[in-house]
Amino acid sequence: MATAETERAPVSAPPVPTRSFALNCLLFLAVLVILKLAKPLMVTLALSLFFYFLLMPLVLFLGKFHIPRALAAGAVVALVLMLLSHGILAYLTSVLISTAVIVFLTFFFLTFGERLQQKIARLGRSFAEQRRLVRIARNIQSEISRFLGVISAINLCLAAIASFIFWFLGVPNFLLWGALAGIANFVPYAGAAAMTVMLTAVGLLTFDTLGDALLVPGCFLVLTILEGQLITPMLIGRQLNLSPVIVLFAVIFWAYMWGLAGALVAVPILVSTKIVFSHMPAFRPLASLFRR
Repeated sequence: MATAETERAPVSAPPVPTRSFALNCLLFLAVLVILKLAKPLMVTLALSLFFYFLLMPLVLFLGKFHIPRALAAGAVVALVLMLLSHGILAYLTSVLISTAVIVFLTFFFLTFGERLQQKIARLGRSFAEQRRLVRIARNIQSEISRFLGVISAINLCLAAIASFIFWFLGVPNFLLWGALAGIANFVPYAGAAAMTVMLTAVGLLTFDTLGDALLVPGCFLVLTILEGQLITPMLIGRQLNLSPVIVLFAVIFWAYMWGLAGALVAVPILVSTKIVFSHMPAFRPLASLFRR
């Protein structure tokens, strides 16, 4: 007579949820299509958030002097517009509406950003989930604000040093090229590569000998290597701990999606994604892929 153990049928493995996987893939593709088709709206929103994270520490600093949040946000936005009015904005007559929307959204985020975070936290179904949402939002704000603040200081110093080098080498419009070098460095890898190509052309058109011409991009290349391999990793390398391959892929992907603005906000988007994934147990393996 067969025992119960021998008569028991073997337990089959649970079926693979192929339908759920297919639906998730379709959802992911749909999100990509929406991000591509809604490029004007998404670029405006992304740039507004970029300036929000960049200017928020200054608004918080003014708040220590008991200045109302709306007044501090308005003063910071007005100061930025005043500084830019003599330069870039003077040449943006064709995009004044987009510029005005970005300014308005930046002011809105600077004024009501904390209230918006609190309302997002209330979407949690439990107190623990609400605390996690608050923690994610605050980590994103602090990490990106610190990152953009350090990067802005580094690029400002790079622009000043590059301008001095260009002046010493005899490059015409050295202040303009120095400022462009600092701005281009906000885009990892691609910005420095593009500036090296442009400075090579400037050197060839300005100087008679090949050695003098190549000295211009050569000095800039040495400067960017020191900045990218020594100064920036020393100041924010441990904070971000991002893989260079992932950063380069993010810059290429968002540049394809949204153009130059996408390349500018690629690293903040990557940092935000890493923080969100690190707070979600199901996505922590993906967050580990972002690290060096």
